[in-house]
Amino acid sequence: MADTTRVYWLERGQIAIATSNDYFNTFTSPTEAKTVRVYCVKRANHFAITSDIDYAQTTDLHDDFHNAVLYKASQMLHETNAETIPLAQYMEVQYEKELRKAKRMANTENINGTVIVRGYDF
Repeated sequence: MADTTRVYWLERGQIAIATSNDYFNTFTSPTEAKTVRVYCVKRANHFAITSDIDYAQTTDLHDDFHNAVLYKASQMLHETNAETIPLAQYMEVQYEKELRKAKRMANTENINGTVIVRGYDF
């Protein structure tokens, strides 16, 4: 008899967890409720680019990292003019500092949210 293998699927924002002990021919759902901790990376949603400016748009980007976006945008704007290249370099250094700070915080529980997973039959 083969060892029991735990498997999972991610589809349409939901997770399905099962076990299989016959080389993935059949799957069995867990019979009891268990706490599952999912470690993942969430990417911020993109702004819609339209001809109208929508000031009501929001992003999933954490408030601590808004400065990084501003530094990068400022760097890109200042690179287009030869007279402001030193300012662009300064903005790049500031952006890199914010990026390092974000990477340090990414693997901690400083940024968290609540996700509710509902059970469904697949």
